[in-house]
Amino acid sequence: MEDTMGSLKNTEMWSNQEGSYAECTFRGTGVVWYGPVDTIYGIAKVSIDGKLMDDNISQRVNGVDFPGSAAGYDKKYRYPLYSITGLKDGEHTIRIEATGRKANDAKNSYIVIDYLRIIGKEGEEPIRFIINNDYNYPHIAWGNYSKPAILIEDGYSNYVTMKLGR
Repeated sequence: MEDTMGSLKNTEMWSNQEGSYAECTFRGTGVVWYGPVDTIYGIAKVSIDGKLMDDNISQRVNGVDFPGSAAGYDKKYRYPLYSITGLKDGEHTIRIEATGRKANDAKNSYIVIDYLRIIGKEGEEPIRFIINNDYNYPHIAWGNYSKPAILIEDGYSNYVTMKLGR
């Protein structure tokens, strides 16, 4: 399916049919599945090399961005939905399967794949901790408004306070 609003290279793969799946064989030590979240998405299961890893991956967005924004127009792009690292360097296969089940309070059970990112033998993820403290709306939907893109460039600075606890 074409989606020019935020998907990588403007395409996604969709299904809400139980048992439909996508498989990708890759060479590396890990993989990350990226896709959108929204109110019409459901539950997926993921297997690596034929072993079930997780059978309850939800693509349901949690709530709306702000009071007054329109439910059903809250699709958010490029979320890391599943990841695995530490695999033995070599050939592996990831299988993403639609269960046909709706996520809690979802309007449908679609599973959407935007892209996979393969992690090579050179190491694990370079970023271990991310703090998102700003946001933007890349497109306008009913009840929403847009802001300019947030770009991290030379000279960018920001301040955040956080408290970690158990």
